[in-house]
Amino acid sequence: MFPKCLKCSNQLSLSWFLGSFTWTKNRCINCGALHEFTNWHKLSGVLAVLVIVWAMPALESSIPWSFGRLLIICVVVSSIISIIPGQHRLDSKDKLGGR
Repeated sequence: MFPKCLKCSNQLSLSWFLGSFTWTKNRCINCGALHEFTNWHKLSGVLAVLVIVWAMPALESSIPWSFGRLLIICVVVSSIISIIPGQHRLDSKDKLGGR
């Protein structure tokens, strides 16, 4: 369930979805539709940070290398975040309105 365009079903940029600010918008390269984040994305971002903060010390005894712990936790959290539906919608204030 990676993010897809709501108009043409083209896959959206995963780097926009996982790494950008909540106010950043993304335009589909296929149809030109403008996408924005919903409150679900903001909530999932907060939950991801809480999981990272909780899991880093909790996994310290089993994984002593801190970078390895962070890498494993981030891979798991980003995989879970990318499958939660309803995190983006079409922007209602789009001046171009798609092609």
